[in-house]
Amino acid sequence: GDDYRHIGPFRDGESLLFQSVNRGKKSIVLDLKSEDGAAAARALAAECDVLVENFRPGVMDRFGLGADTLCAACPQLVYVSVSGFGQTGPNRMLPAYDIIIQAMSGLMDMTGAEDGPPMMAGDAFADVAGGMFAAFGAMVALFDRERSGKGR
Repeated sequence: GDDYRHIGPFRDGESLLFQSVNRGKKSIVLDLKSEDGAAAARALAAECDVLVENFRPGVMDRFGLGADTLCAACPQLVYVSVSGFGQTGPNRMLPAYDIIIQAMSGLMDMTGAEDGPPMMAGDAFADVAGGMFAAFGAMVALFDRERSGKGR
């Protein structure tokens, strides 16, 4: 599950950080490798405005839940794919985690003492920035859908 579940401070055995970023959210667990799980995901996609996935490129296609498949079945769906190195670049298949992006971007070299080693920024900056840009893209696509009637 979400790493934030294990970061304090804790109240009544639950992470306050996790609660702060997940307040009001509902979640379910689906095994997308099973036909029942994939079928449930397709049914949810048919009812939702925006689908956000953050697997490496091609994973959702292997589950039968790729953008082309779901958008053909649900033409009003806004499909957002977030991956560490993009969908088409030379590094697209590399796994990414916030600390990897901070290191490769040079952010860690600029953080901490001038004569000290590279240091991770105090928050998961790359994850937060990636999520914000995904949200901006989803909002623009929803705005366009209001005009055109078609998702993206």
